[in-house]
Amino acid sequence: MKNIEVKIVKKINKNFLSDWYALWRISYNKNFYNSPEWFLTCCKTFNIRKYLILVLKKGEEIKVIAPFVSDSLYKFKVLTNPGSVFLDKSALLFRNQDEESASKLIEVLKKFGSFYLPEVEEKLVRDIEKSQIKRMLILESSINPYIPLNQNPLGFLSKKQKSKIKNKYLKYKNYLRFLRVRNKKVLSYIKVIKKIDVFSSKFSKGKVTINKKTQNLIKNLADTCRFNNLDLSILYYLNRPIVFNLGICSQKFYYAKFTSFVKDFSFLSPGKILLYLLLPRLKKEGFLTFDFSRGESVLKKEFTPFFKRHYSVYYSENYLILFTWLSIYLFKKLILSQQSIYSLLLRLRKNLGLLRLNFLQVK
Repeated sequence: MKNIEVKIVKKINKNFLSDWYALWRISYNKNFYNSPEWFLTCCKTFNIRKYLILVLKKGEEIKVIAPFVSDSLYKFKVLTNPGSVFLDKSALLFRNQDEESASKLIEVLKKFGSFYLPEVEEKLVRDIEKSQIKRMLILESSINPYIPLNQNPLGFLSKKQKSKIKNKYLKYKNYLRFLRVRNKKVLSYIKVIKKIDVFSSKFSKGKVTINKKTQNLIKNLADTCRFNNLDLSILYYLNRPIVFNLGICSQKFYYAKFTSFVKDFSFLSPGKILLYLLLPRLKKEGFLTFDFSRGESVLKKEFTPFFKRHYSVYYSENYLILFTWLSIYLFKKLILSQQSIYSLLLRLRKNLGLLRLNFLQVK
């Protein structure tokens, strides 16, 4: 690790962005969330003024670019990646799978105090584990289902499910209209998708998808993205919008970011019909993967058996802080496993303005 040089960037310029894009294009773990465009979007969305970007180099070759901001995790100050609850994958960008660089990154991060690395993929977690740093917790954070599009994108549905979706679509085909728009045109449909969300079952349970922060993020994504694209699909029934899917197109990967449907139209299985129409189009356009993003659901399990596990990495010199984080993690897992209790708490959070149940947010 002595040969690895560490540089701290506190102000980015065009030359550094060019280096970042160059590394991102060839990186083994590239995703939209470790791209320069995601970082720039976060700076706008969260009004980030101060940040530090750790750059690890070996000779003239950049090995790692890792952006960080100061934040609080359950009231404790930490260094973490930008994106908050919107971050679906790790923001740590590595040239290749490299145990030495991963260990060096952790060694440097320790010097800044407590840190929190969200949504780290399994390969990188294995390299971090080998650093054998004491006072570090590595806990499973999410399941990330995905569909390989190089095969038949609907081929993982059971024959029964595929037949049900197809028959339902054919039955109501004359009443349905499928719309798809991209980039800044998406902004013209913010009110439409917000209206869909207001009448969704998620909204009635206290879980709002299209809130002010989400709208601000969508606007900034549309303004910032150059090499990646926003992609919005909406399904209409008799000219009434009933379901939407907002995704990000990045390097032949489609990341499904936000979705919601009007609960009164659940008889149509609108989410399944939308995917039934969208997935073959994405395959035809040359996309390799449809990424459902974090979280499990019956729909996702029906469409694909494939998934990846993500992990959160916590570090603090203070054992009491680590114990607090672990206790909240375990309590949250217990609550999420009891859907009736979780739904009740979500309603309380929505209806009682004085009640703050921030631990229910996905961290």
